[in-house]
Amino acid sequence: YLYIAATTLVLLSSATIAAPTSRTVYVTVTDNKGLPVKDLAAADLVVKEGGKDREIVKVEPASSPMRLALAVEEGLAADGSIRLGLFDFVKRIAGKAEISLIMIGLRNRVLVDHTSDANAVLDAINKLTLNPTRDSNVAEGVLEIANRFSAAKAERPVLVVVALSGGQAGVDPRNV
Repeated sequence: YLYIAATTLVLLSSATIAAPTSRTVYVTVTDNKGLPVKDLAAADLVVKEGGKDREIVKVEPASSPMRLALAVEEGLAADGSIRLGLFDFVKRIAGKAEISLIMIGLRNRVLVDHTSDANAVLDAINKLTLNPTRDSNVAEGVLEIANRFSAAKAERPVLVVVALSGGQAGVDPRNV
């Protein structure tokens, strides 16, 4: 996992001079065998924003773990293939992230708060309900999780959503 810092210009107004802004982009780069590529330099990468190339000012391995929210639409909780996929995902990401498990139904329910203990998350997956409600508010649930990340000023937030629907009326999924 690499941390890439890129600079862009932000126009504050037509009367002010553009000020440089730094953005952080996390990427995973693997070779054809799936192994991490560790000797990348800025010249090996391209960052585009709005179709324009941006200057890459730094490339380095990420030093902080991901703070990952794994959100599952409640209607999928009883599906065996979904559960197997969740198990596999958590096992692969173990040691690289603090993971929380959130069930999105009519409201969000945090089943496991952020933890580096993958077994706690796997145990919670095992206990997912086999009689889920069919209704969900996926867009609203995602917005709530994003707002929580923003309020906590998480250093490396990651949101993974497992859902089939956009949920009921409320927040337009395109606006989340």
